[in-house]
Order: sequence, then C-alpha cells, then structure tokens
Amino acid sequence: MDILQQASELLRPLMDAGRRDTWLSLAFHDQHRDIYDSIDQSGATREFTLRCVRNLLERGFVGSRHSLSLLLEVVRRYAGDEKQADFCALLRALDALGERPPDADCPYRDLRAFREEDQPVFFGRDAFTSELVAAVDRQPFVAVVGASGSGKSSVVQAGLIPVLRARGGWAVGILRPGPEPWRSLAACLLELIEGEPSADERVKRVIATGKLAARLAVALPTTAKDGSCVALRHLVDATLAAHPGSSRVLLVVDQWEELYTYPQTTPTDAAAFADRLVEAAQHAPLSVVLTLRADFTGRAIEHRPLRDRLQQATVFLGGMTRAERERAISGPAQVAGLRFEPGLVGRLLDDIGDEPGNLPLLEFCLTQLYARSRDGTLCQAAFEAIGGVRGAIVQRADSVIDAMESEHPGRAAMARDIFLQLVQLGEGSEDTRRRAPLVDFDDVARALIDELATARLLVTGRDPGSATETVEVAHEALIRNWPRLQEWLQEDRADLHRRREIGRATLDWQAHGDSYRWPDERVIRETAPMLQRLGSRFELNDAERDFLGPLAAEKMLALLDEASTPQALRAQIGDRLALLPGGDPRPGVGVGADGLPEIAWHAIPGGEVELDIEATGLWKRWRGRPRFQVAPFHIARHPLTVAQWRVFLEAADGYDERVRKTYQWQPVPQRGADNQPAVNVTWIEAMAYCEWLSAALGFAVRLPTEWEWQQAATGGDPRNEFPWGEWQEERANTFESELGRTTAVGLYPQGASAQGVLDLAGNTWEWCLNKFDTPSDVSAGGDARRVVRGGSWNDDRHAARCACRLGDAPDARFGLLGFRVLCVSPILKR
Repeated sequence: MDILQQASELLRPLMDAGRRDTWLSLAFHDQHRDIYDSIDQSGATREFTLRCVRNLLERGFVGSRHSLSLLLEVVRRYAGDEKQADFCALLRALDALGERPPDADCPYRDLRAFREEDQPVFFGRDAFTSELVAAVDRQPFVAVVGASGSGKSSVVQAGLIPVLRARGGWAVGILRPGPEPWRSLAACLLELIEGEPSADERVKRVIATGKLAARLAVALPTTAKDGSCVALRHLVDATLAAHPGSSRVLLVVDQWEELYTYPQTTPTDAAAFADRLVEAAQHAPLSVVLTLRADFTGRAIEHRPLRDRLQQATVFLGGMTRAERERAISGPAQVAGLRFEPGLVGRLLDDIGDEPGNLPLLEFCLTQLYARSRDGTLCQAAFEAIGGVRGAIVQRADSVIDAMESEHPGRAAMARDIFLQLVQLGEGSEDTRRRAPLVDFDDVARALIDELATARLLVTGRDPGSATETVEVAHEALIRNWPRLQEWLQEDRADLHRRREIGRATLDWQAHGDSYRWPDERVIRETAPMLQRLGSRFELNDAERDFLGPLAAEKMLALLDEASTPQALRAQIGDRLALLPGGDPRPGVGVGADGLPEIAWHAIPGGEVELDIEATGLWKRWRGRPRFQVAPFHIARHPLTVAQWRVFLEAADGYDERVRKTYQWQPVPQRGADNQPAVNVTWIEAMAYCEWLSAALGFAVRLPTEWEWQQAATGGDPRNEFPWGEWQEERANTFESELGRTTAVGLYPQGASAQGVLDLAGNTWEWCLNKFDTPSDVSAGGDARRVVRGGSWNDDRHAARCACRLGDAPDARFGLLGFRVLCVSPILKR
C-alpha cells in the first residue's frame, strides 16, 4: 500500500465536515497559511480526504518536515491508542523521503570522531595540530588532555596522523584500552605486524591475541629466557620489519581514561600498562600519543612514572576561537559544494557558545541540517525545526524513543535499561560511556539495539582483541545533554552504583578468594533488594551469581532440597533465610501472626522401643535392654528456635514468672540467628517453657521421653541406625561436616525421618524428659541427670545415632544443647 492510500485510510474517520477545518487550522494556519488557503474543504469525507492528502504529497517538504506530516501530527493526538503505531510508522516513512542518511557525501560526522580518512573535511584545528606535531617531534610520550567533547580523538586521527603519514616513515596503530587493555594492545600490535585477519583466520587471531596479551602483562624480569614475557620494544621492531620504509611506530591510545573506569582493570593493571608504554617509548623507536579526559588527570598522575612523562609533554586542548568554529562549519560545506542560507552560520556560532564540549552537538546539528538540505542549501527553517545546536540531539533522541513506545508500548523502558547499562557512573568525575558485549543482552534487547544504532544513538562494533561484538553510546555528549537519559540515571543512580560495585567485588573475589566475599547481611539486606528494584534490567553474569550466592528465598529453598548442595552452602542459606525481610519463611521456624511460637507438628506412630543400655553394672537389674511401649504422639519438626524461645522470655507470664522468681536466674543471651536452635537452655528452663506453651496453646506440650524421641528418630523402624537409614555425612551437621558451628534448623531435608521430622541427628543435643540413670523415671523433681539425645556439630557420627544417649544435670547449660517439644493430647487449631 502506498503512502497516499495509507494516509487516506488513517485520516478518513476523522475528516468529517465538522472537524476538517480544525485540523487544517492547527496544522497550517499560523506558519503555512498558503497551504491552508490552497486546500479545498468541500465534498464528502472520502473525496475530501483523498484530495487533501494528494495536495500535501505534491507540495512535499516545508522546511525540515513534510507538509503531510504536519497534518498527521495534529490528527494523531486525537486518534485512538490502537492507531498510534500506524500514525508513527507513516510519519517515519514521510520523514525518510526527505532525510538522507549520512553517507560519503555528507561532510559532517554526526557524533562520530573524525578519522584519518576524514582529513579533507577536518577544519578548525590547524594551530593545535601544528602544536601537537611539534610535541611528538620533541617527546616520545605525549598526552592530549581536554574536556569531553573537545575533539581529542579527532585532532589526533584527522590532524596529527595525516601530517605524519605525509612525511613518511611512520607505522601507525590505534587502540582503546577497554575492559581488557592488554588484549587491546596485543590486538593492535598483531594487526600492525600481521595485517587484518581474514574471516577464516579470525579465531586463530583471537587465540594468538590472548596469548600475547598474557605475555605482555607479565612483569619484566631481569632475564626472560623462558618466554613468559615479551618486551614491547621487540614488538616495535617486528612492526617496523613488517612495514618497509618505516623507521618509527606511532601508537595512539585513545580514551586513556578507560584504564580507570572499567572494574576489570585494577590500579595495579593500569600502572603496569603505563609502565610498559613508558619503558618502550624510552628504549625503542616508538612514539606514544594518548588522549585523556581532563577530569581524569588526577587519576593518571597518581602513578609517579606516568606523572613524570606527562609533566614533560602534555598538550592541553582547549576550546576553539569563533573564527576556528566558523572554519569547522563552513570548511566542510565548501568541500562538499554546500551553501548556508544567509545568517545561518552566525546562528550556529551563537548557539554553540564557547564551551569546548559542545563540538559534538554542533557536528550532530550540521549532520541533521545536511539530511534536510534542499538543492545543496542548509536552511534556517530546518535549523528551527530540529531545535538548534543544543536541541537537535535532544529532539532526535526523544523522537526515536517516543516512536518506539508508540509502536510497541514498553519499548521505551527497554531502551532505558539498555542506555543505563552503557553508562559508567563517574566517581568524582563525569559519567562516561561504557562499551559492553552484545552477548550481555537478550535477543529482544539486541533487536532494539539495532534500531538505536540505525538511529545513530548507539554504535555497534567488534572488539579487535576478542572479536566480540560490542555496543556503546554514540558519544558522551548524549549522556551530558539528553535530559531524558540524565533523568534515568538520576532515578537509579544509587542502585546503579551498587550494581557496579558487584562487578568490581566479583573480580576481587576471583583474584583473592573467599576472604573478599561480602557478608551475608550486606548481600541479603542491601544487595538483594537493590537487584529486585532494578528487576531484570541488570542481570548478573555467572561469576557475579557465584560471588553473591543465592538471593531469593525460592532459590535457597530449592537448593536445600537438592541432595548435591554442599554443606557450606547449606549453612550459608540458613544464615541468609534469617536475614530476609520478615525472617525465615519456612513453617515451624518462627512465630505466628498471633505472636505465639509456630510449631509444625508431625504425627509419629506407636510401637516398641529398645534402649541402647548394656545389662552390666548399674543396669544388671534390667533383664536385657529396657523396652518401652510408645503410644502415638506428635513431635515438632525442628528443635525450638531462638525466635520461639524469645517469645517465652518476653511474655508477662513467661520466663520471669516461671523461672526467675524461683531460681533467680538470668536467661543466657542467644548468640545465634532467629532460625537457629535455642541453646544454653537448662532442663529446668525447658520444662518451664513447656508449661508456659501449654497454657498459651490450650493443650498439653512437654519434652519427649527418650523412647519417644528414639521412636521419632527411627520412624518406628529399629533397623534405622540414623533417621534416614545408613550413615551419609552430607545429611547432617556433625563433626564430619567440618562446618564447626551451629546452623539454622531444617537445612537437611535429606536427613529427615520417615515422618519428615528434621534435625534428629547432629547440630545440637536435645533434652529429654526422663532420668538418665533410671530411664523409666519421668518425675520432675531432684537433681538426677536427664537424658540428652541427637549429637551435635562438635560430635562425630556415633553421637548422632538414633540410639545414642548421654545425660547431664538438669541445671546444666552449654552452647550445644537445646530441646524440642512433644504433644500427646489432641492438637487444637488456633
């Protein structure tokens, strides 16, 4: 369907006789009265719409916009949401009729830096180029320092390099440090020595680049006979051998500040990189020219050898004079045979001002004017339409994002996430652009990146060192001057800083080990909520996920259910569950909404239990081992936790009333997390707790007898030496686990009994009701030893056997001893 038909069908429903004059007046009455007067408003809706659209198509562009676009923009505001995408698509098609994309004929370079091949249209920096050439003649190591957007890269590549080429005898290589400066340097040198690889050789080149990068990064020893390092000066010699007629190598390190902005590059790496270049420039036929943003000068001079070199040869790139700026505007136009409408050059000069960082805005504006030029003339109307020098980039960026959102709601948010990932937040300096691998983005985001690159807001390329496809913001001028992007950055700045800290900390952890891990409290209480706020916009990579460990409760609980989960990770999960907002979410671990301990009860069948007591000595009165009949009962899934013990301590009728008044004891502070077993509890205190809990719940709760405890542990099958059967050390926290501490309850689902009761082996010992020396005696009085069962993290597997029994005084307390509760009466639902 052609534009005439598309526009007619879109406009017809809104072009009835009562509204057509309103639309035409809004579109044309003020600035384009001649168009308004030329349109015959008579006739039926279909006839009028077709005649109006044809008239506007024949008239074509008015300034920078098509005349039909002016009408469509007005009517679109009153069309339904379902029609917005169609209107936007048609508007883009109309704009494309008059907007030529930058091509070889355009003498302006949009937001791109001028390159060597752009020298014929590079104007306005003649004086500085001469100064820079003189500096290179004097010194082998030169820094070009200037504000962002002042044209540092352009003056080196389109100013200095062509002059040196014209003299002859120079081999030239250009690199950006990026996140892997050694690899970037190696790639640059290999291309100088071996040339650009073919498609078939690209993989081999990437491998060779990695090997050379590793050798370049090795500190120079006094002797290097093993080939583990390579002197940069030797590679300079190889470069000259590959370029007959050349006697000197020029190595341009563009955007030197990237050594300080990528977390992958440590200060030690940056210093070593500088040292290699300084050393080679002193002892080899090599000249190094670096470009450096002025706000990173302080970072550069922190390294003494680099500071010494910069003091000898730093050339500061300031702003252009008005005459130089006029040459930068008119010179390329003269080369391309273009003309400016009278007064337009003056307006451009007035609008740009004196700030050196505005040069990219000027170049972008000129590119937009060229795209809207008519018969080789850059027009005042187009200048006004695009918003002038400062407004052109804003209008362009906003229109691209708005059109994406109109076509497919939600795409503006996706574009926002992409841009935020491509900005390196400044720390004492301005924000900078960040080059990111395309593989960091999913397929949907990559499709959007392609559109943003076509719109020239992003730039895609290939990293020469790794052959990885990359993407970055077209220019830092976009970061500084696009209000929408600044607003996005401001909204999430604190979280973005924290997100970038993860990357840096991950690298430290990989280099130095677990001592560099963040504490669980920081990860769960600060990092996890931050990542949740950012959502899926900033996915963690594999290394970052390994560094942070599990974050979400669902993931942590799933890991507990996996038999292969290591012991140390189980312990960490327990610690982290306690730190979650609202505490550990597992049933039976904490306190219910009514403020009382939430006990998860498990029904245990009745049966007969034989105690592991030899019929010797004190036990001769027993005929064989003592046996007990067990009636069915319910037992708690876990030992009592710190959170559940605290309720007793704080209750008005709790610890003070039932323990302190009688024994004048103070409860021992619990050092564990809320989801760990309450320990340092005496048998007397445990009995008082059961008395209090019975009153609070409305049914009887007590300590288990040891035969009830053993029945729960074996699941009613006396053949089970451990709750799960035969010994497997990964199912319990005993001495064999090597954790060396108490962990949260319930971390070993694989160690459950047949009825699902947990922690009956290891972690902490548990009090039982009966006396140790006379097992059948369950009376409450006296100071006879009481049975303890289950073993602990500080005891080996033998103590964790279902039948193992020890005893201790009822007033004894220590950090490995807690308890769990039992109920034989009907459990009342609260």
